[in-house]
Amino acid sequence: MERSLKLALAGILSSFCVVASAADLGLAIGARNGDLRSLLGINIGPLPAASANNADLTAVYRQLGIDLIRTHDYYGPLDMATLYPDRSKNPALSTSYNFTAPVSSEGRSSDTVFASIVDNGFEPFFRIGDSYNNSTPPSDAQLGNWVQASINVLKHYRQGQWNGFNNSFRYVEIWNEPDNLTFWPRPFTSTQFFSLYDTTARALRTAFPELIIGGPAITHNGCTSTNGKAWTAAFLDHVKARGSPLDYFSWHIYSNSADDIAACAAYFRQALDERGFTAVPTIVSEWNTDDRSVDAGEGLQVRTQSKGAAILTGAWIGLQNRDDIEQTLFYRGPDPSMDAPFFYGIYYADGQPKKIGLAWQLWREIGRYAHRLGVSGGQSGIYTLAAENDDGARALLLANTGASVANWTPSFADGKTLADYHVVTRAVSDANDSIATVATSGSRFSLPAQSVQLALLTPRAQTFAATATGSGDSDSYTLTASVRVAAADVGREGGIYLAAQTDNALYLHNGTGWQAYTDGPLPAWQTGSLPSTVTVPVLNKADSRGLTGIKVYLGYGLDSDDLLRRSQYRLVHTF
Repeated sequence: MERSLKLALAGILSSFCVVASAADLGLAIGARNGDLRSLLGINIGPLPAASANNADLTAVYRQLGIDLIRTHDYYGPLDMATLYPDRSKNPALSTSYNFTAPVSSEGRSSDTVFASIVDNGFEPFFRIGDSYNNSTPPSDAQLGNWVQASINVLKHYRQGQWNGFNNSFRYVEIWNEPDNLTFWPRPFTSTQFFSLYDTTARALRTAFPELIIGGPAITHNGCTSTNGKAWTAAFLDHVKARGSPLDYFSWHIYSNSADDIAACAAYFRQALDERGFTAVPTIVSEWNTDDRSVDAGEGLQVRTQSKGAAILTGAWIGLQNRDDIEQTLFYRGPDPSMDAPFFYGIYYADGQPKKIGLAWQLWREIGRYAHRLGVSGGQSGIYTLAAENDDGARALLLANTGASVANWTPSFADGKTLADYHVVTRAVSDANDSIATVATSGSRFSLPAQSVQLALLTPRAQTFAATATGSGDSDSYTLTASVRVAAADVGREGGIYLAAQTDNALYLHNGTGWQAYTDGPLPAWQTGSLPSTVTVPVLNKADSRGLTGIKVYLGYGLDSDDLLRRSQYRLVHTF
């Protein structure tokens, strides 16, 4: 069935929701009470999923601020079942491994997939285990070889062993959903998994002392069912008794209630604390809505429409409000087929965003405001996150998972009012196919049912500025630039432009790499809604000794003509 017909069906079904009278909410925005974290990790990508004819999401991932990609469910690549297929072979020999031969339906090897992650600037969250389609735990007799193979796989992808990669990714996760019979089938027992975790974690700690090692990527049954809670307790008791490395505890959840994720986070926190693991953070390495517990129409809504975007935004706000959650990795980036729009992706297979993909852009925007602010007021079904940056600009992200409109008015503990700010509201709802951006007047905002809203509040006096800061020796130099957008331009569509000038040439960075400029529009480092401020990593521990005399410029514009017409660029560094 065509996507348009399915979306129309979802719209018809949603029209039967009873809309109650609007609620009036007073939201009191208080002082700083913590820092926002990225929490923008994802499973799979950026290469097209299932078919090379599907969309490549590399540029999309950059726009969304995705920084961490979990190497799970590529259905072949980066699975231990294909990397080390014959467990009777000597794990010390390179001939025992398959890093470069195709192992997926798209004809990709493990090295091809890994390169698509690291060569495009993303960090792998390396899962040691298998995808759902070929999960094959090692037998007791195979475990020793399997563990040694895990070490050599990581040496290939971290230390360049056997023509591999040199990369300093931080996280390794041992296995995936060992409480799920798909990934830990009978006759394997939970005790055997506990042994696999302990043996592998110890070996990895010895081989890679700097790695952040954890697991077990337990399903949400670990916090919602009696048997699941018993499994959680048994695993943690085993880890404590054995002294196994556990730098983080990872878990999964699929739910259509934004409150469930907070409840599970609290349960796992209590289970860890009771055993003395008070300093061990948690990582949500898979999360999404659940289309299996509802009928087909509602399943389509929670996966493609603003109802799902509101639920997931409410959950993401809950995650931001828990400082013990270190990372989250959404499941997943791309859909495998246009025939399955209800699948887990935030983007359809053709590269178009679902409503959750649009909401993700708002998560990225508020993530640029580093400091979390306290919020009080509200009601059940309304979720609010407030933040500010060092320039005094503020952002308020709201999700309404209910069936009624909510009218809300903010107040500020420091005495400021909306009149002190240039205000732009960006919204995701079923009323528009894209993010709607509107200038706001007055002090009352209207938040439609099952929608997401981001209010950007920029001090009216804020003007354009661009600066850069360098650190380190010339052979390992880091240069970070920052651009501040004028208040009247915040929230408008535009681009950030990064240029380098030599004696006889001009180079522009297009978000992927530097390219010589010859003619036509200037390529942008990044496009989209203009934030209040944006940080641009120019160099990261790079050798700058051959760059003497090069000048670096940074600026922004609604397009490249606007950039030049208003002279909104500055020289920020000279090597």
